[in-house]
Amino acid sequence: ATTWGSNMDPKTWQTKIPGDVAIISFETPTKISHEKGVQGNLDGIAVDKKGNLWISDWMTGDISMMTKQGKGKKMFNMGPGTADLSIVKDLNLMVLPQMNQNKVLFIQL
Repeated sequence: ATTWGSNMDPKTWQTKIPGDVAIISFETPTKISHEKGVQGNLDGIAVDKKGNLWISDWMTGDISMMTKQGKGKKMFNMGPGTADLSIVKDLNLMVLPQMNQNKVLFIQL
């Protein structure tokens, strides 16, 4: 799961403490660990066919990828308002809503 962050300014939605990726065990759902490889105001998360996580940051528009080992890397930036994302695994295609531009992008991975 992705987290937004804390100590949010209700006027701007920006947070003083960035969000991160929370790993929740199905076997013990009360045990939650946090990966700091990708941080920000995280909004969307999807898994590609290799098992990598793709994560969007609403405030900055950064799209990051996190490996199974927890290593995160910014891959590209699509501008503020980049929302939840989806991966069409059979086509190796990312579907990326752009809320501030009122459009949806399709990106070949």
